[in-house]
Amino acid sequence: MKSDRGDKAEAPESALFDMLVNINDHMKVIRSNLASNPVVVAATSVCDVMRYRDPASEEDMRYYFEAYVEAETHTGEMFCWSLDVILTSLGWKFQRDIAKQTSDGAYSVREFEDFAFGDLMI
Repeated sequence: MKSDRGDKAEAPESALFDMLVNINDHMKVIRSNLASNPVVVAATSVCDVMRYRDPASEEDMRYYFEAYVEAETHTGEMFCWSLDVILTSLGWKFQRDIAKQTSDGAYSVREFEDFAFGDLMI
């Protein structure tokens, strides 16, 4: 991966963090755009990084990056734009979603294909 700071290839660790920062920056832009929409009462942007052991496999540690934006409208509707990056011993998985929150829980209003790299079958 090439950096936009020159033509030297980035180290994988730097490229990873550069990608995560870019994801978070784009989520902040989405939040800002939503907050400026007169239909939206409140918009928040959240970025979280976690590590946890998969309950189905005591040996499999998972690393989880989650970035999302929530927006509430004047009518009380809640929407969430999210991107999750998951790393396990089997590989990477990227999940995207746009969901609407209801009293019965959240449901997707836009379906996106998950992307997986490696032998990941989760």
